[in-house]
Amino acid sequence: MTRRVLAVEDTPSLRALLQLCLTRGGYEVDLAENGQEAVELFGASVYDAVVMDIQMPLMDGLTAVGLMREKEKSAARAAVPMLALTANTEPEDLRRCLDAGFTGTVRKPFGRDELLNALSKALNAGTAGRRILVTADPDFAAMIPGFLDNCRHESAAMKDALTRGDYPAIITASHKISGSGGTFGFEPLSLASHLVELAAKKADAAQVGTHLKEIDAYLENVNVVYP
Repeated sequence: MTRRVLAVEDTPSLRALLQLCLTRGGYEVDLAENGQEAVELFGASVYDAVVMDIQMPLMDGLTAVGLMREKEKSAARAAVPMLALTANTEPEDLRRCLDAGFTGTVRKPFGRDELLNALSKALNAGTAGRRILVTADPDFAAMIPGFLDNCRHESAAMKDALTRGDYPAIITASHKISGSGGTFGFEPLSLASHLVELAAKKADAAQVGTHLKEIDAYLENVNVVYP
């Protein structure tokens, strides 16, 4: 199932950039122009994450995130990751974001990889030990066990390749998973694999390792419900 993200930004060009980055990252995106509109959308729909600017007209991001957290509590909804988009990098400014209710921050100006990496980490935080239920598509149910076993094999092979610095092998293996995970109903697996591929193309060992851990955590905790 594709994850839904509410992206909030008052500048039209940055709002379009957010939509492009998130859509290409495999997310379904709703857009809001200010905090007031964002709070209304958040109360009327269910989102997997929120990415929101801090300085906006009508209602700023700090006020909006507080109201969103109140809506979660009053509706007994689980807290979703919320990332603050901010050009302020002083420790006290970042602390204000966290104290207001944000999960983390993304520095402006941001790149696509930076945004997707931060969102993936936020969505996968706390995955270990948490059961993930996925209902199998009847058309693909018979192939899913083999697909997941192959993903575990590919993950082990990528970790081995990482120790050798064999990035071409990692790119090939991660591309296989990212290209088919969503088809079988495992969109987070596709996203994490796509981020592995992007990091491997840059020979970024740290990011490859981080996203491989996300793949392993997902595979360890995913439970498939068959029709």
